[in-house]
Amino acid sequence: MSGKGTQDSAEKKRCVRILQNLMALPNVSLSVFLTQQFHEYAAALNPRFALPTSRGGLCSLLDGPLQVIKENIAREVGGSAGASVTVDIWSGRCIKDSFKDSFTAATIHYIRGGSFKNPSLGLKRLKGRHDAKTVKRGYLKILNSVGISESSIYRVVTDSGANIVCAFKNEYEVLYDGTGNAGCEEVTTVSI
Repeated sequence: MSGKGTQDSAEKKRCVRILQNLMALPNVSLSVFLTQQFHEYAAALNPRFALPTSRGGLCSLLDGPLQVIKENIAREVGGSAGASVTVDIWSGRCIKDSFKDSFTAATIHYIRGGSFKNPSLGLKRLKGRHDAKTVKRGYLKILNSVGISESSIYRVVTDSGANIVCAFKNEYEVLYDGTGNAGCEEVTTVSI
């Protein structure tokens, strides 16, 4: 039984798939899809397709494709000889607010099918001090969000920040600087 409802459903799925592909393009802000101009453009192309009107609504369209990507990364890492992760902390003033925002970010590196892979695993907001425990907790949350076990990581690459080096010194081989110092004392504030 095929009718107008089935055609509308298929058309909606097609529109959502195209929108998901646009939203996933590199360096495209999701804010573009919330503008009045984009809504007018989409309405001109297909007046029956209702775009999400909130950031949360837009992001929910990416949940399914994002889950597939996470599952693929976890499967590929599980089938590789081993993986390394680059971890860093980023802090900066939030444009909207006057307080400093901080994030832990991670990228995983592995070989699969004869090719080097290095997808971003994501970033998590850091809450609290930038001590080793907080950094490690952010890193583990990122791994867990993708479904990667810590045991599949054989090396963590970081900059030489004392707190980030300390977060990983016991679990992974720490590469020392030229002086032989691993730099593992806790540092609460760094002025530049």
